[in-house]
Amino acid sequence: MLETGRITERQGIIAGAVLILIMLCAATAHAQIPASYPWEEKGLKKAQALSTSSGRTITEVDSLVNPEEEGAVRDLAGAKKLLDRMRKSTRTSSYDKAVMWNYYAFIYMEKNEHDNAIRAYQSMLMEPDITEGLALMGMFISAQLYMSQEDFSNGLAMLRRWFKYKEDPDASAYALRAQAYYQLENYDRALKDMLKAISMQEQGEAGRARENWYQIALAIYQKRDDNPGMVGILVKLIQYYPKKIYWKQLSFIYGEQKRIKDRLSAYQMAYRQGMFDEPTEFFTLAQLLMQADRPYRAARVLEDAVKRAQVPIEYKYIRAEADYWRASHEHDKAIKLLEQASELSEKGDDYTLLGNLYYLDEKPKKAEEMLEKGLAKGNVKNEALVYMTLCQVREILGKFTGALSALDKADKVLATERSGLQRELRKDEKDLPAERRKSLEKRLAEVRKRIKDAEALRQYIAGEQKRLASIRQLNQDLSRRISELRTRLAAEAGS
Repeated sequence: MLETGRITERQGIIAGAVLILIMLCAATAHAQIPASYPWEEKGLKKAQALSTSSGRTITEVDSLVNPEEEGAVRDLAGAKKLLDRMRKSTRTSSYDKAVMWNYYAFIYMEKNEHDNAIRAYQSMLMEPDITEGLALMGMFISAQLYMSQEDFSNGLAMLRRWFKYKEDPDASAYALRAQAYYQLENYDRALKDMLKAISMQEQGEAGRARENWYQIALAIYQKRDDNPGMVGILVKLIQYYPKKIYWKQLSFIYGEQKRIKDRLSAYQMAYRQGMFDEPTEFFTLAQLLMQADRPYRAARVLEDAVKRAQVPIEYKYIRAEADYWRASHEHDKAIKLLEQASELSEKGDDYTLLGNLYYLDEKPKKAEEMLEKGLAKGNVKNEALVYMTLCQVREILGKFTGALSALDKADKVLATERSGLQRELRKDEKDLPAERRKSLEKRLAEVRKRIKDAEALRQYIAGEQKRLASIRQLNQDLSRRISELRTRLAAEAGS
């Protein structure tokens, strides 16, 4: 009869759409699910027939909610009036009422009155002469409606009943029950059901499950802290629904597993497929390449992205690219970028790094200029070391007074740092954790070594000054003797 016709198909479509509302609608009071339904003890009938009068009423109701004429409008109010009249009749059989409640539920669902729809389905299920088709449909759609309103306990209860009577449940049913278990934080059962649903779909004609099923399985594995399981699902998502987000998630999980090469490979695959469109994505790839000791490739990634305007000309990216070129021993490229970065930075470090590169390239004048700019700008890390480098540069340029001046400043910085570290280390053990103490002691040892290095440098410069002074004295003596010799020779020639 009408229970398995267009009205049933329409209800299934609406119930499927209702699931989209999960987590969006507030839970409200629903009809209570009984411990058992009247038909459960004697079983369900496969088919029943409507009484003649009820059949005429239901046919008229169906024509109002599903008009066949093209462009006709549903008359839900008119249909409900007919059902209200049928409901008051004393000649309506139990099966007639079951069909009547089914239409009530349909009307309520069309009007988005989900609480009333649930009550209608529960009333339908309380009819002892309900048929198997109506009962199964009522239980399944009730479960969907409960879940749409965040009542996952009742939703799961209805699904369990449905599974009890349904032969060969399809994959969608297992997926729905998996969602109920997931919301109730029963992750083991949720995973079991979702994996079964996925397996059924993969073994079917489609050859793959719905994308959101894999996503739910992924979320369950995440809740279980099961990284291998997450990897397996992400591999399938990439195979069936290739998207950037899945490559990035896979890369992240590989990182969690310390699978560094696999992490880089996954991230590179998204890059090679042209999926990146955010500056941070190119930056992250460059960082991963650098961690894999591939600085040249890291620099090229940023260089190409800048050329394609995929990465802005900002300090963060310019400085990173400069560092990668420097690590690749491409000093010319690194220097060019550091000059840009230095202008954009609020710190002097970029200038001092630039000064070091010029020093390594045997360009002492440029090195001195950059080191002085960095120190003048301030906010420099390892200030004492910078002054010591400046001392060496000035020594090369023969500026011994300036070199010693820079060394004096280095000594002052190191002395201040040593005093601060010693003061910190004098604290009681309770005020200074062991790890912190160990770190301070290591730093103090480094400072003391630099103080010794500075003293050695000072002695070297003093020695160089003496050596050059001796050379100058020798030159002066030689010049004087040559002058005297020329005078004597001139006098002898005149006589």
